Amino acid sequence: SITTAGEEVWSNEVYESEATNIELLSQNILDALDKAGEIVAEKATEEYLEERKTHPILKATGFKTQGSLYRVSEKLLILLENGEVTIMKYSLPQNSREKEIRKFKSGLDGLAMAKNLIAAFKHSEDMFRGADIDISELKKRKLPKEAIAYLVNDTIFISSYARTTFGLLMLHGKIYESKINDLELTSKNIIEALENAGEIILHPTREELAENGKNDPIIKATKFKTYAALEKNSKSASLKLEDGNISITPMIYLGGNKGYDWDDNKAINSDINSGDLAKNLLDAFDMYEDRRIKK
Repeated sequence: SITTAGEEVWSNEVYESEATNIELLSQNILDALDKAGEIVAEKATEEYLEERKTHPILKATGFKTQGSLYRVSEKLLILLENGEVTIMKYSLPQNSREKEIRKFKSGLDGLAMAKNLIAAFKHSEDMFRGADIDISELKKRKLPKEAIAYLVNDTIFISSYARTTFGLLMLHGKIYESKINDLELTSKNIIEALENAGEIILHPTREELAENGKNDPIIKATKFKTYAALEKNSKSASLKLEDGNISITPMIYLGGNKGYDWDDNKAINSDINSGDLAKNLLDAFDMYEDRRIKK
């Protein structure tokens, strides 16, 4: 849909079919395109963000957050313009691979569109994995390096984020551990985790993602069985290194299927060589919010 301010937003309609049900798939494509472009009222940012957390697509697909859905699904973009339908690989804003996207074009024939959609998804599986991506080109792009820190009882655990060939951030590599009162080691860990972040890795298959969820190093290090248990019993902060500046932002735990949020206005910024990195992280933990708890 298009808001009165000219911004694109998801409508609340979700069309579902088995991949083998070509007739229903064809009709769903036509119905979705017919619905697209509807003008809707502009909403406040807070209202829009809240709606994204409870969007019908999450209920339909069985995922708790859109982040989880994005990580384990393939996405295609369907464009209708001047009576021609173009199906192409969905590209995230931080992903500059548009020149490599294969396009499937047809008229408004539902059967042809459905066959093209299936063909595009088949091609998408290879691109999603990143087999045809020149990793050396991705490494040339200047992007922030990111990590996450968890405080569990009196121990701080820091894990770096790698970036997959699809452009998504994933926890990857060594887990950095320190006691809350060891400021020197904590500062060292912050710097090392961020300097080692940003590695380009092949985007995992859905099977690999499921396996990683069971054996993730951060889960093993913190001795929890699931991410849900870790999130409920820890404080966390987001770490980012860009142009020699480190920003540490306290997380906001929303609970249930809503995951995390954060307030960039509460970010604590400092130079990478600052002696206050550990103190800044502890201050961020102090500002961590668990919104399940009624104040």
